[in-house]
Amino acid sequence: MVRSELIVEAEGLDPLTAGWDALAVAAARPYCAPAWLLAWWRHAAPPRALLRVAVVTDDAGLIGIAPFFLGRGAGGPTLRPLGAGTCLGVEPLARAGREKEVAARLVAELAGTRPAPAAIALEGIGSGSPWPALLAHAWPGRGEAWTHVRETVASPFLELTGKSADAWNPTPGSAYRGLLRKRRRLREEGAAVRIAAGDELPAAVHAFVQLHEARWAARGGSGVVHAGVESMLVDAARAMSGEGRLRLFVLDLDGETIAAAVLLAAGGEVTYWLGGFDERWRTRSPSMLLLLEALEDAIQRGDRRFDLGAGPQSYKYEFADRDGELCWLTIIPAGPGQLVTRARLLPGHARRWAARTIPEQHKRRLKRMLPRTLLR
Repeated sequence: MVRSELIVEAEGLDPLTAGWDALAVAAARPYCAPAWLLAWWRHAAPPRALLRVAVVTDDAGLIGIAPFFLGRGAGGPTLRPLGAGTCLGVEPLARAGREKEVAARLVAELAGTRPAPAAIALEGIGSGSPWPALLAHAWPGRGEAWTHVRETVASPFLELTGKSADAWNPTPGSAYRGLLRKRRRLREEGAAVRIAAGDELPAAVHAFVQLHEARWAARGGSGVVHAGVESMLVDAARAMSGEGRLRLFVLDLDGETIAAAVLLAAGGEVTYWLGGFDERWRTRSPSMLLLLEALEDAIQRGDRRFDLGAGPQSYKYEFADRDGELCWLTIIPAGPGQLVTRARLLPGHARRWAARTIPEQHKRRLKRMLPRTLLR
């Protein structure tokens, strides 16, 4: 017998975490792991966020989950995935072959929440994901839900199947050879790479946070690591590092951590989350060296895909051999409020479009001609 419910208190999810994690592994969605998302909810969720997790079960256990929270958005009450603002790619999960059936039941629960959602946001999901269409089609109301793709971004990755730690590089050349020389030199000077575990996790997480924040301080601060994220990382790492699902790589030299990087894994997918390094060691490429270590580690573990995360930064193509595409999109349910919600979201859409497409010198001219809210 198939049942569905909406869970609004985190304690109600405790009996479901094993099944939830199994769905994340089956779908190869590292950021959808319950240990990661529930740590985020406990420590880093926005103030006044309301937990709204729809679940579908049968006699064998969990068959589907939509891990959302309800918060205030530009268009009104908005359902956003757990982890929003801290990670990408969180979306509903379902047992293979039952996505359409599960989507209908998940939507029935989410649509009935109060206050009623004016919009549903999905952030940095794969462009091939079926979930936007499934959610939009199943959402009740007269007429069709409107789906707006706000942004698409390249996501470089490397296929690992059939590759070895000694023969993986898509573009062997001077840059790669230079990286190997830097690694050899640092090793000769006593540097060592480790994957933090056990009692050393709190100190390693703290070092990572300090290095990451220092790298972004001159640019206005990190948009991801904010109050609560350090506690979230310690919480998640204690639950996930033992199985290799959260890999905190640390580069130490002379008793000091000079670089650190966090990666998550599930079902053969490894994804790079964030890193940081000591600027004094910039010329030695410590972050690149940690990515090299993480890549070789993933191959040795038998992982199938190494994801470098959102954005086509040039350094990623020292490792990646192809691009995926990530999408940020908004679904607005059908009904009398749809036009109002779309109108409320228009300034934000215009601002993002302008930021992506208009040259800086033209923006300055337009700012003198258009309302300031459009281009600031």
